[in-house]
Amino acid sequence: MLTRDGLGAVGVDALPQKHLVIRTLRGLGYLDEYGRALLAEEDLIWNVLEEAKVRRHPVTRQEVGQAIQELLDSGRLTTVQGSRNRIGHLMYPPRSGDAKVYLLCWTPGAPVPQGDESPPTRGKQPVHLTTKHDVRGHLRRIDGVPSDEAADAFRSDRELTRLVGSKNLPRGMTYVRRHDRG
Repeated sequence: MLTRDGLGAVGVDALPQKHLVIRTLRGLGYLDEYGRALLAEEDLIWNVLEEAKVRRHPVTRQEVGQAIQELLDSGRLTTVQGSRNRIGHLMYPPRSGDAKVYLLCWTPGAPVPQGDESPPTRGKQPVHLTTKHDVRGHLRRIDGVPSDEAADAFRSDRELTRLVGSKNLPRGMTYVRRHDRG
C-alpha cells in the first residue's frame, strides 16, 4: 500500500525514530485541507513524544530532534518563515510587525529520502483482514454544512496538536474525530 506522500504503510515498532516522526507528521497532515503540517520544532517534538506514548514506542527527546534534523537535511521536511505575535501565537503566513520565526513544514509528495521508498505493487492488491486499529482524526469532504460539533472538535484538535494556521474548518469539509475501527 502506498500513502499519499509516496511512502509505504509502515509499522512503528521496529523502525528508526525518523519513521516515527514521519508517521506523526502524516497524522498531523490529516488536520489540514492540503495534508500539510506546519508547526514549531518544539511542538513537533511534543507531538512525536505523545504519539510514541500511545504506541508504546520508547524514544527520547534527543532522538526525535536528531530524526527531525535528518529529515531537514534530506529535504523531506522543510522550513518556512512565519511569525509570533505579541501574545505568543504562531502565524503563517507571517504578519508584518510580528517577530519572525521559522516553522517546520511537512508537505505530502515531497522527495522521499533514499532507502525509504516502498517498491511499487503490480496486479491485484493483497486482501487485508481488518484488525482493530486507531484511526486518527481527519478532514472529509461533504456537500452540506458541517455540524457545530465537528467544527468544535476540529478547533480543539488543531489547538491540542499546536498546528499553525486557521482553526476553522475549511469550506466543504467536515471533521471526523479519532476513533477505533475494526
